[in-house]
Amino acid sequence: MSLRTLRSSSISNTAILAFLAASVLSGASDAALINFTWTGSGSATFAGNAFNGNYTITAVGDTDNRQIFDSTTYWIEHSAPAQITLDGIGTFDFLFATRTRSVQFNAAAAFALGGQFGRDLAFGPIGQVSGWDMLTSFGPASGTGSLIQWYGGVQTSGGLLRFDDQFNRPMTFEANVVPTPGVLALVGIAGLRGRRRR
Repeated sequence: MSLRTLRSSSISNTAILAFLAASVLSGASDAALINFTWTGSGSATFAGNAFNGNYTITAVGDTDNRQIFDSTTYWIEHSAPAQITLDGIGTFDFLFATRTRSVQFNAAAAFALGGQFGRDLAFGPIGQVSGWDMLTSFGPASGTGSLIQWYGGVQTSGGLLRFDDQFNRPMTFEANVVPTPGVLALVGIAGLRGRRRR
């Protein structure tokens, strides 16, 4: 094969790769997995025992499933069981549907029960989550928030969990959009092609 043919083939393959990447990326902009994380501290009762320490709540959703309540409120139902890690105890699944809300009236993110009117359980950091439309990564943003409306408790895989109503508690929120497998595959192919050319 001549040098001219090799160059032509290389250019052609690069063009195809660029086209495929653009196609995948345009689709990824419409839908992507997004991870939500809240960290903070508080007092609670877990499986009949007192708890007072740090917690981490994690959940995952799909940006394609974003719902709009009004011009200041969005939410995404979680696509897998949300989890909570209680320091010194362990990590447990929530045994009920949950969602994440972006509440721009308060510039806050909320971890809430599922459904349009599911009540908030963790709300914050208040005033620190401004302008987030839930389609992009955000944070980490830190400030103060609230643990509220756990009432008689919620079921987890480790037992009944009930946080006391607490306000002005330290709280950090972060959202991270996850690259789709197609994008990651194309990045890997591009890397391999670059190394082979060198």
